[in-house]
Amino acid sequence: MSDCPWEEQVWLFDELPTQQQAAVRAHVQECQTCGMIWHQAEAMKKIIRVLDPPQPEHAAALTHRVMNALPAPRKRAESWRWPRFSAAQALHATAVVLVLWFVLEHTGSTAPVAVHPHPANSVPLNTHAFVKKIYERKNKPQHSAWYARYQRLKKTSNGNYAELR
Repeated sequence: MSDCPWEEQVWLFDELPTQQQAAVRAHVQECQTCGMIWHQAEAMKKIIRVLDPPQPEHAAALTHRVMNALPAPRKRAESWRWPRFSAAQALHATAVVLVLWFVLEHTGSTAPVAVHPHPANSVPLNTHAFVKKIYERKNKPQHSAWYARYQRLKKTSNGNYAELR
């Protein structure tokens, strides 16, 4: 430690008002001891800047302002939720359902289903022939108007093909 009264002001250089900073700069150029302290302080500042990047001023206040400006979180409406089952409860419930299904399936009515015969004068529908006829009509080649006229005349001409021209 030296006996120079300016030493403390050299260390606190960045926090001094602008007028005092100018006076400290002038003193550092004259005093060798304060010049060495100045270079040490500048080296330490560089190391600190590298290790700890500067934070925005009043970061906590900014954070509080932003958080207070956000809308309040909405409460979820109390609605029906799926019940939470343990694995054992789920297994028991499955077993109960399977037993009930088995009992209902095998203890049902054994009475025969009533069969209603066709009336005596009804004609059963031959679905195969019906579908075949529809398929033939659908896939019949479509001819032009002249071909239909030709077919009509052919039927009415009785072999006289001269009329067809």
